[in-house]
Amino acid sequence: MRAFIVRPFGVKNGVDFDRVERELIMPALLKAGCTGGTTAEIVEAGNIRADMFEQLLKAELVVADISIHNANVFYELGIRHALRDARTYLIRSRQDEVPFDLRTDRYLTYEAATPAAAIEQLTEGIRRTRDSGKADSPVFNLIPGLEAQDWTKYLVVPEDFIEAATVAASKREVGDLEFYAAELAGLEWEIAGLRRLGRELFDLKAWEAARAVWERVSAIVDNDREAVLLMPTVLQKLGQLARSQLAVERALRRGDLDSQARAELWALRGSNEKTLWLQEWQAGPAAERASVALASPRLMRAAESYENGFAEDLNHYYSGLNALSMYVITRDLASAQPEIWAAGFDDDDEASEKLAQLRRRCARLEAAARYSIERALTQAKAQRKIDLWAEVSLADLRCITSRRPASVARAYNNALSDASDFGFESVTRQLDILATLGIAPDNVNAALTALEQMARRAQRSAPAAAKIPVARVLLFAATGDAALSAPEQESKLRDALRAAIESEKARYPGRLVGMAGAAAGGELLFHEVCAELGVESRAMLALPTAAYAAQFVQQAGPAWVERYQALLERSAPRVLADSTELPRWLRGRKNYPAWQRANLWLLCNACALGAGGKVTVFTLAQPDADAEPDPAAHLLTLCQQRGLVIKELKLTED
Repeated sequence: MRAFIVRPFGVKNGVDFDRVERELIMPALLKAGCTGGTTAEIVEAGNIRADMFEQLLKAELVVADISIHNANVFYELGIRHALRDARTYLIRSRQDEVPFDLRTDRYLTYEAATPAAAIEQLTEGIRRTRDSGKADSPVFNLIPGLEAQDWTKYLVVPEDFIEAATVAASKREVGDLEFYAAELAGLEWEIAGLRRLGRELFDLKAWEAARAVWERVSAIVDNDREAVLLMPTVLQKLGQLARSQLAVERALRRGDLDSQARAELWALRGSNEKTLWLQEWQAGPAAERASVALASPRLMRAAESYENGFAEDLNHYYSGLNALSMYVITRDLASAQPEIWAAGFDDDDEASEKLAQLRRRCARLEAAARYSIERALTQAKAQRKIDLWAEVSLADLRCITSRRPASVARAYNNALSDASDFGFESVTRQLDILATLGIAPDNVNAALTALEQMARRAQRSAPAAAKIPVARVLLFAATGDAALSAPEQESKLRDALRAAIESEKARYPGRLVGMAGAAAGGELLFHEVCAELGVESRAMLALPTAAYAAQFVQQAGPAWVERYQALLERSAPRVLADSTELPRWLRGRKNYPAWQRANLWLLCNACALGAGGKVTVFTLAQPDADAEPDPAAHLLTLCQQRGLVIKELKLTED
């Protein structure tokens, strides 16, 4: 979180405010996980009012020292209270009396002679203020109906950052997007950049990375509209259905959603209920599945949620069709198992009446859903487009309503003739549910036969390469690595690497991927051993191939250069940047050398590929905390902070 400090300058009334910032405010901000700037920086830059107003608006937290009656401090505090409703924290030493208008506000008192003594108190106060969504501005508290300014719309995202994010998304480089998200921490436009990355990750279906980004957005902006709308889907895709349902309920309580957004939320709620319903009966004995499915209250909850979505927006045919499908399943199961249906009512008459109502409801929904789907198809045709999902939805509708199986098969043929594998998978999954429960069996059999024939034709014409999931990522952090000029040293490391990689192959059957730089020594040797053992490896270069060789390979001699070139011939490396200079959007960041950036990039890509922590780190030695900064030791420290499995390679002794 980015903070802004409002305070007097120099020594005034016996208080050294520069010392207070240095010994109290900045240490507390750092302990609370915040970065800070002050009005002193604006004065030094020579542009006071415009920059100061902008900082007071955009800062996620303001710490104001009101120890003395300083006109500039109170003016700036008033501006902050007028612009933002929350996250302003007051501190003071016992000097001047607190002005009347601020006497009801809470503030931390520190001793001017020993400001550092209050670090822990200030840290806790900052954390509470940061985490609380409660308004602390007297302006917003005392004027009913006053709305806080949307400060995020004043943030400008640099064009070169947008370009970098767009390129990474187009190449589906989830690790790069996560890397950029990590680099945004503390930047003035962090929230705007995170939103951009969050959208890209959502579209790429990188759900774990998207969750992390949107949770950061929510931590910066309370009740952020976009985060509130996207998080239910993200949590659903991660299998966290209970959290997803709570997120849906939270989103539906908002008063600023249009009908389409509300329809999407209701449909998601229905989808969650449907998933939980499937879990209740699919794992049970085959003979009991239909009765358990009918008896579950989640069946009607799913149907009603979908219907609520359709009622919000009659153009949202997805929710209308799904509501109809769930009601048809209920109707047909109730007709086939009247005793199970009747058990939910006080008497048979009530059960019969409810079933009659359900049949009428199905008829009404069928007509409305058909009109909605056909309208979508008409609009697509007018725009000379193909709406795959509207075509599929029309086939699904016919499957549960038609009395002619041949027309159902033709509808699926028409809809899926050019569909992707995902289209086949989604349709087959729904048909399998109907088949298991015995719903419209003739139509379902005709549809499944048509899909099977289309799948066989597609396999004959264009076999699809299966995407093999990654079982484990092997990351090499060459801490303690020498140039390996002595042949016996290289032989020892080769043996250690071989043993470690073979151990991981035995422990994690499946696809393993090695990742490392390509410097002379252990990194090149790591890639060579991976190749010998049939393990895919990726060379991650901080610079273009020639510049990288000049800096990290050539000093070890021509033999290493030849080995480096052989690696490049085996597989194309990934390159981080054209030079060691930071991109323009990062040049204001201090103490961030290019080698640290390269390490973070490598780690983010390893963690993205090994989603869920499926990463093993190999190292030659643990870093020495007292040693000079070392790139490999820094990488290992980052790995430790991520909680990754770290295995130290043991070199055999002669």
